[in-house]
Amino acid sequence: MTTKPALTAAAPAAPAGAPLDPSRPAASPWADRLQALGLGCLLLLAPTFSVLVPKGLVPLLLVGSLLFLLGCWQARRRLLAPPLDLSLLFGALVVWTAIGLLWTLLEGGLSHMAGLAVLLLAGLLLAAQIPSLTERQKAQAQNLLLIGFALGLGVLIFEGLTGRWLLYTFGEPREWGYPISRLNRGATALALFAWPVAVLLHRGSRPWLVWPMVAITLAVLSNFESLAATVGFGAGALLLVIARLGPRLARLLLLLGMLLALLTPSLLTKQLHQLGVEQDLRFEYSLRHRVYIWNFVTDRWLEKPLWGWGFNSSKVLPIGDTKPFSPGLKHPVPSHPHNFALQVLAELGLPGLLLVTLLAIALWRRLEPGGRDGGAELALTATAVIILMTAYGAWQGQWIANLFLAATFAYLARQSPARPAASTEQAKPADKSTPPPPQPQEG
Repeated sequence: MTTKPALTAAAPAAPAGAPLDPSRPAASPWADRLQALGLGCLLLLAPTFSVLVPKGLVPLLLVGSLLFLLGCWQARRRLLAPPLDLSLLFGALVVWTAIGLLWTLLEGGLSHMAGLAVLLLAGLLLAAQIPSLTERQKAQAQNLLLIGFALGLGVLIFEGLTGRWLLYTFGEPREWGYPISRLNRGATALALFAWPVAVLLHRGSRPWLVWPMVAITLAVLSNFESLAATVGFGAGALLLVIARLGPRLARLLLLLGMLLALLTPSLLTKQLHQLGVEQDLRFEYSLRHRVYIWNFVTDRWLEKPLWGWGFNSSKVLPIGDTKPFSPGLKHPVPSHPHNFALQVLAELGLPGLLLVTLLAIALWRRLEPGGRDGGAELALTATAVIILMTAYGAWQGQWIANLFLAATFAYLARQSPARPAASTEQAKPADKSTPPPPQPQEG
């Protein structure tokens, strides 16, 4: 008598953290379609959106996440919860920001903060569901990750070579002008999206493609005006090299850099101000203007160091006797301070900075140590930190969407089986001293 297949063939294991109830009926075909549609739209469109319509990233993230989460709910009748510590820290930050609305200088902060809270929730839930995907779904999504990044980088190169042909043709009228800086948002986004691709390439069967991809991306970014994207990606590439030589050293350097970026910008700004950098014409205008902005914001924070001036108040801080940096500028902060840490300090005070620092440490602890992904997650974090401290406002929805999408894509790429372990296991010769495991017998 032949052993029944039901007794010898084990069912596919459920993804970690997502035990399935065998008594539950099979998921509706719509569950798989919704998951594929929602996640597929994000993977394929996000890089290109970041170049052509960067403000469209927020609705793209919300719609794609909603479709994906609906599919996950139909498949299991529940959603996986984000990590508890991250949920608590993000929640505490939202609560403290809401309390700061009581003394904010800018009206309309409640609706803005509510929108950011929805965006944070969507990003956290999106990333939390990735381990629940089947191996087939993960493989399909990882292929879309590669295609989407290639499309986005190709569009950025095309726009640079043709003088923004797509933006002129399908965007605003040509007479409005599209300086090359119009593509800076796309450059910073692709500087982030490149690292999940590096994770996937390193863990897969094409690790030799990592360095050519990094070199091509760096060469492309250096041809645009976004110094934050170029320097940030270059720093990530340097950390990638260090991680290949010593993963622990790379992790420690990253942690030290994160803490310095969060805790010392006011001190650094005062040093740059005393050296007269903002008046030294040997430096780029953007750098001199940033030092001027950072010094102004630091002075205002020192007036209210504990509680800050309230959510989103940076662009309406009291001017006092501060002289404008250049004619035509009405306020020292044109839109935001261009430094995440200083904006948090000025608006949310020391408690806000403490929460952000704890959140940064919690995220750092979850990074891949550097062996199985070659240090690409460390490089992604280094790139994000440098861009955060030099380019965007803390509450810009498009930038927050970029961060969550890059983190989700890296988490998806991490689900790929580690190449060295797989190849070693397959190539490992049989140990003659150990008897082979018993095989099912027929009879």
